[in-house]
Amino acid sequence: MEADYGKIRDGQPIYKSRFKEYLESLVESDPFFEDHEGNSELHLAIIRDDARTFHINVKDPKFISHLLNSRNSEGKSPLYLAIEHGREEMFDCLFDHFRDHIDFYSKDTLNGYTVLHMACLKENDKAARLIYEYEPELCMVPNWKGQSPFFIAC
Repeated sequence: MEADYGKIRDGQPIYKSRFKEYLESLVESDPFFEDHEGNSELHLAIIRDDARTFHINVKDPKFISHLLNSRNSEGKSPLYLAIEHGREEMFDCLFDHFRDHIDFYSKDTLNGYTVLHMACLKENDKAARLIYEYEPELCMVPNWKGQSPFFIAC
């Protein structure tokens, strides 16, 4: 029995597009979806500077417990990414509204940087000052090379 490859080939694009639509609907309905690099929708909103998606996520009732301190495959939290990518409005929102729930001592997996290290590296005086005033002991936490944010700032 011979297969009719024309019918199979012709049917695949419809199947692929339906499958793609189905997967996209799952992603849209799941705010905790992570990509292959461990980035949640919140991480991606910060990276892409997508204010609309960012605000949808921070207004989600499950936000604090699940997304606030989630880390991607490089160990970067949403606050860390906001500093790294220069997203001042997003940093302000996270810091002003959720600082009591943020793990300031978590480090990225590449260099061992905390959010204060990143603020110093990016020469973000405002973020560095706010983080230091809220968590002053953080200024002496070393990265993987033994460098504190105070050392990096100098």
